[in-house]
Amino acid sequence: DLQARQLIARALEVLAAKVNAFEFGMWLYCFSLVVLLLAVGTQRPTLRLAGAGLLVAALLLHAFGFVSRCIIAERFAIQNQFESMTGVSLFAATLGLGLMVARRQPLFGAAAAGVGFLILTAATQTGIPGQTIEREAAILNTSVLLKYHVTTVLVSYGLIALGFILSLFYLATHYLSARADTTLAIAGGATASGGAASASRIRTLADLDAAQLIVLQLAFWTLGTGTLLGAWWADHSWGRWWAWDPKETWALVTWIVYLVVIHVRLMGLKDKGKTTAWLSVVGFFIMLWTYFGVNLLLPGLHAYA
Repeated sequence: DLQARQLIARALEVLAAKVNAFEFGMWLYCFSLVVLLLAVGTQRPTLRLAGAGLLVAALLLHAFGFVSRCIIAERFAIQNQFESMTGVSLFAATLGLGLMVARRQPLFGAAAAGVGFLILTAATQTGIPGQTIEREAAILNTSVLLKYHVTTVLVSYGLIALGFILSLFYLATHYLSARADTTLAIAGGATASGGAASASRIRTLADLDAAQLIVLQLAFWTLGTGTLLGAWWADHSWGRWWAWDPKETWALVTWIVYLVVIHVRLMGLKDKGKTTAWLSVVGFFIMLWTYFGVNLLLPGLHAYA
């Protein structure tokens, strides 16, 4: 009954406050990132297992914090910036872990840990609005369609963040391998160990390129779907599909960046992977402007977003 649910919610709220899941999860993500990067560098299975274990522990703690907040608030807890960041990072980190398992490549786990650590750090350490649990904003309770729109767009932001981390790994591997090959050439040619290392870097770059392309394509389709759902809701609520509101305009700009990514892959460029990675970096910072800058600095109909 109602009283029992209230007692359970109160007990869960006390437990969640004691556990402090988001901050402890943040540090577990940090340790997992360091250990998994060491595993990549040393190729030690024990480090890979330790890093994966830390990542799973971070995800479980993160999920506990998010689900607890949903139960306590009696709603899907993504209505403000703090909640949306915790939800976005949980989704992105889970997807990164799935890629690590599917590809058996610890760099994907490191990307998942990197996303979790960076976003939870920003959410918990920078005074982002919304840390206190509040009732659902009235505007978000006007239509189920709006909730689908908001959730879909936030999922796309999580994909963009994961793609950004993967692209950073790609660029780091690309430029470090290029420097290593130059050094080897100056030193007097290839050796058996040098050839094996070069082949390993090529495989790593191919895996990272495939992963970043998968994630960025998902981001493209998810953001496009979320934008269309927003236009549908706007027509239902405001009587027009599109009004060039700052949030709408910059969401379109962000989507166009990933449209360019798709077209780049169809062009006859020499190094599509590097071009894709740099476009991913550009798209990430445009997304940050759309997510935060537009809300804070530009007046518009989405000031509550």
